[in-house]
Amino acid sequence: MRGGLSILSSRCSNFIKLSLQELSLRHLFCRVVVCLIPYGVFGNLRTAIYRWGGLRRIAPNVWFHGTPTLRGGRNMGSLLEIGDRSSVNTPCTWDLNGSIVIGERVGIGPHSLFITGSHEIGPSEHRRGRSVSSGIAIGNGVWIGARVTILPGVSIGAGAVVAAGSVVNRDVMPNTMVGGVPARLIRELDPNAPVSQTFARKPPGALGIQDPGIATPIDELQSEAANIRRPLR
Repeated sequence: MRGGLSILSSRCSNFIKLSLQELSLRHLFCRVVVCLIPYGVFGNLRTAIYRWGGLRRIAPNVWFHGTPTLRGGRNMGSLLEIGDRSSVNTPCTWDLNGSIVIGERVGIGPHSLFITGSHEIGPSEHRRGRSVSSGIAIGNGVWIGARVTILPGVSIGAGAVVAAGSVVNRDVMPNTMVGGVPARLIRELDPNAPVSQTFARKPPGALGIQDPGIATPIDELQSEAANIRRPLR
């Protein structure tokens, strides 16, 4: 009996030690503090708190609308990089088993899911095999819509647009619009085009709806996504 208790005590002790090795108390404190900040305000203050907590590769001018869920160990500070003037809406979940590098002036919609970790396919008795990870890279100026899932190893080129609800499992070329599950090419975007007029007020019926209102890029993305013809290149 004593021998069994001794083994159990030893295992519990080892588990606690391993858990503490992966836990950053400063980052945990930061998560508690930023949760107290109301949604949509003091986005730069959240950034300052995260930088103090060890996420030094987040540029000072990044704006967090709320509190993201960051999953990883003590080395998260070296794995997450966000460029100047990028904006992150929440809630969102970012898996930092591998690196996530986000460029400058990137807009990220709510409920985004960035996954860098996965598993090899094992034998039939245990299909979830050895853990593996592969980083995600997002270029400058990219716009990622709401509820977009980005899978391990994906790179999204500068100036691209990812439609809401997409699952991105392959690289996205620069200055393209993609959407769907899995995401496919909708059309190419002109990098030298003037500012889009998509936000201009349109007359009733122009969008195929009864009520007049402000036409957002989501209207255009939904329309284009229904006519996907070409796969990603």
